Amino acid sequence: MRRRAGSVQDAVQSLLRSDLNGELREGDTLGLWTFNEELYAGQFPLQSWSPESREAVALAVGAFLKKQRYEKQTRFESVLSGLDRVINSSASLTVVLVSAGEREIPGDLFGREINAT
Repeated sequence: MRRRAGSVQDAVQSLLRSDLNGELREGDTLGLWTFNEELYAGQFPLQSWSPESREAVALAVGAFLKKQRYEKQTRFESVLSGLDRVINSSASLTVVLVSAGEREIPGDLFGREINAT
């Protein structure tokens, strides 16, 4: 991912500036996790979304991603348990996964469909 870091930052900021293609609504909460062999949740503070905060949130996310070290191998299994907890406690949830796509995503819940794509 290191060589793609600038493109990743640009793509994520573009998604945020588009309100995730119109899916984000005022009052929605935005969280950001990173992972390699381990999951790093909670390092970026949760953001409350609003049209007025759009640009500030996009810039904060971009700055956070720019500081990432992009080290070690990815292990999506490290994300699954945390993701399961969030899925089970959320009435409505959108997950955006940004990956180099060099490894398959494990799991029957959504891995097969993502890997096929």
